[in-house]
Amino acid sequence: MVSKKRVFASLALIAIAITTIAWAQAIMDVGTITILDVEPTVNVTTPSLQITPGSKGTSPTNGTLNVSKVHFNYTVIRVSLVDLNGLYKSMNSFTVTFLNQTGNVVWAQLTLDEPLAEFFYNSTATAKGESFEIPFVISWLAEQNTEPTINYGIAAEVVDTYDYKVA
Repeated sequence: MVSKKRVFASLALIAIAITTIAWAQAIMDVGTITILDVEPTVNVTTPSLQITPGSKGTSPTNGTLNVSKVHFNYTVIRVSLVDLNGLYKSMNSFTVTFLNQTGNVVWAQLTLDEPLAEFFYNSTATAKGESFEIPFVISWLAEQNTEPTINYGIAAEVVDTYDYKVA
């Protein structure tokens, strides 16, 4: 048989436990964790060109490579020249040169012989979460016999980042 003393002791312990749980719930604050999307995104704007057979020239407008959501101080970018129709058949040479804003530093150069390049970009001057832009210039030397329509693309991706930016 259970004594009254044990029943009261058990009830007292239950009352203390309930009070402790209620107290913990009253002072506890619920926090939220938000997952920050720090994957940079890349957008390339490629200029349209009008060329004539046997011509030599430079694009009248720059193309742009834009990297947004920059959360790192250093960014490694891979760029490539893509023949979508007639580029290799119609060109003796085709060069895409990625430059800094003043045009005096070449970050990378793509050619028909070397259509892929990677470069290391110092993005420390870009505010956290903002974007930077790299202009590029296209120059060419066309064959005498060219395709009526030449389609090409410039592909780009961020392949690595280093040194997370602080607030």
